Amino acid sequence: MYPAALQRARGKEVKMQVLTVKETCELLRICRTTLWSLRKKGELKGFNVGGRVFYTKDEIVEYIERLRSNK
Repeated sequence: MYPAALQRARGKEVKMQVLTVKETCELLRICRTTLWSLRKKGELKGFNVGGRVFYTKDEIVEYIERLRSNK
């Protein structure tokens, strides 16, 4: 079940922007292979729905902030 749907079912509305692999790659300006590698290393989590992988925009923003803070 989608996380947002689960929260709505519990009576709490949660607005979450979900990104496809393509949208995530475009946002980060990386290729699919690099995204896959980041997921494999545990740097990005993502989630599966119906055999497809999705990422939340919040997770991507947090990842970018972690990169900036490490410089």
